[in-house]
Amino acid sequence: MGSILNKNKDIWKPFEFVDDRSYFIRIGPLRLWMERHDEEWFLAYDHQADEMGSTIVSKPSKGFIKKPDSISWHRIVATTDTNRITLFPVMDELPIVVGAEPPLIILPRNEALIFINVPVSIRIAAGTKKQVILFELPSVVLSKTWVGSPVNGELCLSLKTSAVRRKEYLTDKPNRVGCPVLIKNQSAKPLELEKLCVHTENLGIYLGENRLWTNKVVITHLGVNKNSEVRRVKGAPGMEENELQVASPRIPAKDGIFRKSFDLFKILVEN
Repeated sequence: MGSILNKNKDIWKPFEFVDDRSYFIRIGPLRLWMERHDEEWFLAYDHQADEMGSTIVSKPSKGFIKKPDSISWHRIVATTDTNRITLFPVMDELPIVVGAEPPLIILPRNEALIFINVPVSIRIAAGTKKQVILFELPSVVLSKTWVGSPVNGELCLSLKTSAVRRKEYLTDKPNRVGCPVLIKNQSAKPLELEKLCVHTENLGIYLGENRLWTNKVVITHLGVNKNSEVRRVKGAPGMEENELQVASPRIPAKDGIFRKSFDLFKILVEN
C-alpha cells in the first residue's frame, strides 16, 4: 500500500489493513491517520487546504505524513472478521443550501439544469461479510444556517460555492459529489433563483468513470402560492458511463418526494 492513488474512484476500493502499521489517508482536504493494535482501532484526523487528490499510504512509504502531536487519537474497540477497510462516501444528515451567483432567472414554461458540488462525509468500515462502521466524519467542515421561519424552518448546511450550469464546470475533487438539479418553471411569472435548499440526505451516491454523482433532482415550480413538486429520480443520473451505486440514501424519501423541501424552496423564492 505504498502507491499514491491517482484516480478519484480508487480511494473507494477496499484495502487490507496490517496490524501495528500506521496508515495515512487523504481525501481532498481531509487528512486521516489509522492504526490497529490487537482489537483496538486508532483514528486521528484534521482538515487542511482543499487538496485535489487522494491517497492511501502506509509507513514507511513515499507520501506518508506523520500525525501532528496536536491531534488526538480516537480509540475504538471493534472485532471484525478481517482487517479489510473500506471507505464509503455518504451524504450529511442535514440539507444543503446553495446560492446562484448571479441570481438565475427562469422564464415561464422554461427549465434549467444546474449542478451542485457537494462535499461528502466519509464512513470508515471494517470487515467483509459483516462490516462494522468504525467512524464517520465530514470531508469538509461546513457552517450551519437556519432557513425559513423560526417555527417552520430547518437547520441546514451552507455551501459557499455556487451552483453551475454545466457539469464540466464542477471542480474535479475526490471528496465532492455532483448533484444535478432540474428546475422547471410552470408558473405564469419569471422565477428568480438566488438560493436553493436540497435534501441531499435523501439521495444515493453513484460512482462514474471520473467522479461521484447523486440521483437527479427535479423541482417543478407552479407559483409562489401553489404546491410544487420536489422529487428524486430513481437510479443513476446518467452523467457518465458505468455509474454504479456506492451508497444508499441516508434517509429514504417517502413516495419520491423530499420532506419539507418545497416549503423551504418556497420561502427562499419569496425572500
